[in-house]
Amino acid sequence: MGDLDRWLEHERDHGFVRARLTLLPATGDSGRQTPILSGYRASWDIGNLWEGKPTVNDAPLVIEDQDSVSPGGQAIVRLHPLAREFWANLVVGQSIRAFEGPRWVATSDVLEIVGPAA
Repeated sequence: MGDLDRWLEHERDHGFVRARLTLLPATGDSGRQTPILSGYRASWDIGNLWEGKPTVNDAPLVIEDQDSVSPGGQAIVRLHPLAREFWANLVVGQSIRAFEGPRWVATSDVLEIVGPAA
């Protein structure tokens, strides 16, 4: 079973979040210098708080219809939250931000929230 097959199986069991991702070019303390590929895992600021402070939640992604996203580029992606219960308040139209440690690297607009297959 290949990586894509594993992600498709994961989607059937757990669902996914479909979003339009914009990868930020490197400028100062934000962005990336290199492209991302399917399987890339970032920490996402989805609006959650922990003890009154913003917190992030991890989700690897699969890129739809292209092999990679270069800095400054856009793609439709499928996010696979590792702890889906923390993503329960996410809504279509919401803008979320991806981080690598403290570095803001991407912005995504939520297009669709797909639950597990029945």
